[in-house]
Amino acid sequence: MKYMTLHTKGRLKTNGSSFAKTRSVSSSKPYQSGMTLIEVLVAMFVLAIGVLALLAIQLRTVSSVREAEGQTIVSQLTQNLVEGMLINPRLEKCDTHQTGATKSGRDRGWCKNYKDYYTTYGDSSTEPLKKGPLKEEESMKKEELAKAQLGKFHDELKAALPDSAFYYSVCQDSLNKEPTYDGAFYENCDKKAGADTVIKVLWLKDLEGGKAASDVKTYEDSIIYTYQVRVREK
Repeated sequence: MKYMTLHTKGRLKTNGSSFAKTRSVSSSKPYQSGMTLIEVLVAMFVLAIGVLALLAIQLRTVSSVREAEGQTIVSQLTQNLVEGMLINPRLEKCDTHQTGATKSGRDRGWCKNYKDYYTTYGDSSTEPLKKGPLKEEESMKKEELAKAQLGKFHDELKAALPDSAFYYSVCQDSLNKEPTYDGAFYENCDKKAGADTVIKVLWLKDLEGGKAASDVKTYEDSIIYTYQVRVREK
């Protein structure tokens, strides 16, 4: 018996049987993962919140640094005025039981007083009530020296706080109350006889960010800062 092999298009016939040609082709592709649009938006939102929080902290830090810097400068200038006052008092007879005036350790019958030469008021928009030039080449009387010291204090405050409105008062006070501001400056001095001489300074800084901390005193768009010191013998 003879076997015949016939080739036809697309089919192979062998010994009367036909076999379809098959070809194995892989149709599977690698799995690809990605982020949807919603996931991207959520990630951007979280990132924006983090950036805003960092900016808020940075602004608060800058504000705290500026506050500390202002307090340091005003404190130094005020202490300089106190030192000048301590070397230029007016002596007056006083009661040995008087508690307000500063007594000299050598003579209890005399008290150091500053109210006559130094009691004054000033602010950034006007000259102080008492102001005089510092004369270096000639002797100065006590009152002249006091006016020169007050004038220097005023000018130094103006130079140190160029962008701030400031107010100050040298007065007699036994209340120990800070000065206040509500559109006008209040020194809050009771001017009680025999009370210590007190230097009180108040200045305003523009409010940054439109909101201040709950423990900060404000007036409209400004933060209120204060500093005060009593003039006493060391």
